[in-house]
Amino acid sequence: MVSAKTILTIFLTEGIKTFNEDERIKSVIDLLIQIFGLEMEALSLYAGLEKQDIEKFMKDTTSIDYEKKFKLATASMMLHYLFKK
Repeated sequence: MVSAKTILTIFLTEGIKTFNEDERIKSVIDLLIQIFGLEMEALSLYAGLEKQDIEKFMKDTTSIDYEKKFKLATASMMLHYLFKK
C-alpha cells in the first residue's frame, strides 16, 4: 500500500505541473462553493469584483484581466485557508 505521504510527494513534484495556475484557482473556487457552501456573491465581495467577473472566469479563464485574476486568486486562497482552520 502506498502511503499518503508518498502520494503527496508525487503530487507536489509531478502532479501539480499538470494544472496551470488558472485551473488551480478554479479548483479552489469550486471547493469553496461545493464543500464549504460559500456563495459566489460572497466571494465577489471578498475579492472586490463583480459576480459576473467570477462567473466569466469559471467559464473561460482568459475572459478577465490579470488584475482581476490576482484579486480572485488571493481572496480564494485566503478564504480556503480560513475555512480549513
